Amino acid sequence: MATAQVDPHFEAHRGAVFGWAYRVVRNHHDAMDVTQEVFVKWWRARNSAAMPENPTAWLRRVTINDSLNLCRRRKRTRTSGDATVPERIAEKQSVGAEEAETLTRALDAMTELQRGVLIAKVYDDHTFSEIARQMQLAIPTVKTHYLRALKAARGVFRVAGLLSGERS
Repeated sequence: MATAQVDPHFEAHRGAVFGWAYRVVRNHHDAMDVTQEVFVKWWRARNSAAMPENPTAWLRRVTINDSLNLCRRRKRTRTSGDATVPERIAEKQSVGAEEAETLTRALDAMTELQRGVLIAKVYDDHTFSEIARQMQLAIPTVKTHYLRALKAARGVFRVAGLLSGERS
């Protein structure tokens, strides 16, 4: 791939890459670091056989993996400096700080795949088939991870007293 072809991919996908990273790392500066690293990897892979047929899927997968690796390396604990994360969620979703903090705990309780599928479905509004294609999984597998993510979230909300009953 020529140098001129990388810039259009960067311009077209940088917002999405940052968004995917931010939803995992939940910190602006960390998301910027991940975004930069993803595009450095893209640049290095441009002339190799590793270049994907579907650039969006490749960028999403590398972004999620790099974001999760950053979280693992830092083994972040939420401190008073991170207290603004639930407040930002609360502002965006029109929910209170308690519900936002519970949502954060629910996302933390999910497996990496469950979190990735839930983010793609709920926040990015992707279909199951789009998610399956991007994550290179079967559609039933994506649906299973989605349902397990919802079950994990319901459990956390129920324990927090924010979900009282079961659906019939």
